Amino acid sequence: MTKHQGGASTSQAMSLNLSVGRRTKPRPGRFSQLEIPTAIRNIGQMLSDRKVREIVTVSGRGVRGRFPSYKGKLLNFESLIEEDALRVLNVASSVSSLITQPCVFAMPGSPRLRYTPDLQATMYGRDYFVEIKPADFQKNSHVAARLRRVISHFNTSQTPFLLILDTDLRPAGLQEELKALLRLRPAPGRYDPTLDSIQWDPHQTQTAPPALLHRWYAAQRECDALLQRVMRRDPDALFEHI
Repeated sequence: MTKHQGGASTSQAMSLNLSVGRRTKPRPGRFSQLEIPTAIRNIGQMLSDRKVREIVTVSGRGVRGRFPSYKGKLLNFESLIEEDALRVLNVASSVSSLITQPCVFAMPGSPRLRYTPDLQATMYGRDYFVEIKPADFQKNSHVAARLRRVISHFNTSQTPFLLILDTDLRPAGLQEELKALLRLRPAPGRYDPTLDSIQWDPHQTQTAPPALLHRWYAAQRECDALLQRVMRRDPDALFEHI
């Protein structure tokens, strides 16, 4: 499904980075309907006026937090799986920008369904909406039916969509290596979209030893290969045994 080829206007529309618009009074961590270019509506998407909900709050259960990044500002996560995904996406050289919970879609049909992607990731110059789930999500019939409806709509509208599972993100030793590298990597500081985010030190203030750079480039290749496997997979195939 991620390999659909639309017409020239569709390809041009999806090549746009959906985060380019600005409101008169920007609010950190919020992306409203006005901030999504009108071009996305040309591929059959329906954007809800509802604001995305706040992830990081004082109260609430579970793992949640902010993820410092060279690829986006105010990246939030609310589960260990989402945090693992952000590590992979931040290290992968194929990913140039990230937005967490970018917008709310109002899916057509009955009953009404609103859907907020976990992420919008720009990979290989194209914008993908990303959903992150545990591999056993199918055990919850409501979650499975809802997600299948979302996938069907994105498939019909030829919208690039990825379903990433925890089993995709956790090959032996990968997350441990990513944690170690990101602890050693110079801190991003204030988000600057003009920096080359795939470099070890985009600010060019630190020279890493060759052994560390070797580990960094090896991790980038592994993360890129992981994402390519997900991109080649048809999300519908995950539902075949239900």
